[in-house]
Amino acid sequence: MNTVKPESIALFCLTPGGVALAKRLAAMLPLTCFTSEKLREEGFIPFDGGFANTARQAFTTYTALIFIGATGIAVRVLAPLVNDKFSDPAV
Repeated sequence: MNTVKPESIALFCLTPGGVALAKRLAAMLPLTCFTSEKLREEGFIPFDGGFANTARQAFTTYTALIFIGATGIAVRVLAPLVNDKFSDPAV
């Protein structure tokens, strides 16, 4: 099986269950994990200026983004940033 491994992956989690899943994924993938200050644990980076601001910054910095949470939240935050599938990060 040929698996593509992006150079940099940002993971966003918004709930305690999301943090638990993020920890399991971080054991298998090279992730930078972001969450709220309230949910932050060791190895997680708190949102800088809130979730939306941090996700927008990551869109231009990382080659892939993973969101553990409601799809609608991710869509509303990223929709204005989308250009095309050839230059945007994987989401």
